[in-house]
Amino acid sequence: MFNPDLRFQRFTDITPAALEKLGVRGLLVDIDNTISYFKGERLFDGVQKTLNDLSQSGVSIIIFSNGKFERIQKFMKDNALNYTFIAPALKPLTFKLGATKKLGLKKGEIAVVGDQVFTDMAFGVFCGVKKIYIEPTLLETGRFFKFKRAMEKIIKKGWKGVK
Repeated sequence: MFNPDLRFQRFTDITPAALEKLGVRGLLVDIDNTISYFKGERLFDGVQKTLNDLSQSGVSIIIFSNGKFERIQKFMKDNALNYTFIAPALKPLTFKLGATKKLGLKKGEIAVVGDQVFTDMAFGVFCGVKKIYIEPTLLETGRFFKFKRAMEKIIKKGWKGVK
């Protein structure tokens, strides 16, 4: 059910060719543990170039985070990210489904990109968009996250046929 369509070690491993092969022309990109550390202030190395390469190839991008609006607004400004952003996205709930409409694409042409099974991948399932899983870079330390990551590990064991 939560099986991603694509799976990468890092966001910077995503290429325009991989998205084209999947039929994806628009991305909803998570921040924490996807393009930056959890509650981080800076982008991971190479992310700006990857975002630029994807944009220049015609991929539309919306930054789509469950973080608080003020924090994400500051993150976007501090990292010179000139993309539409939605925060808090309330993933996996579909209240912010308008994000898919903002891209102006069919659901089958959109993918959510993130590191969490129960938020990012679940949002993809509930909204009917494709799912791209990024391995978390640094696991969070809180009890809730430790529990959630343990549950994710069980689900990920069942993922088959995902590269």
